[in-house]
Amino acid sequence: MSASDAQTQAFAPRPDLLTESIDGEMLILDLTNDNHFSLNASATLIWQAMAHEPATKADLLQSLRARYSQVPIEELETDLDEILNTWLEQGLIHPIA
Repeated sequence: MSASDAQTQAFAPRPDLLTESIDGEMLILDLTNDNHFSLNASATLIWQAMAHEPATKADLLQSLRARYSQVPIEELETDLDEILNTWLEQGLIHPIA
């Protein structure tokens, strides 16, 4: 499944990942394979929107739109799809049924 498949599909981060917010950016540590990730401000916004409860692509797009209202919605949606697909491939997030 790709993130672009449905607006109503909810996503959540893996609960075993360690995260730390530093200067508006998020650091993620995956202890199962010793990988670490650094998220920029927009990716951090997406991550934080999913951190406490699963969020749909539509919810995440709304959060991005509220923060980056000057960016065309099509560009935000493309960027969101890329980020979610990357995180799905890396096993950082999972779809919620």
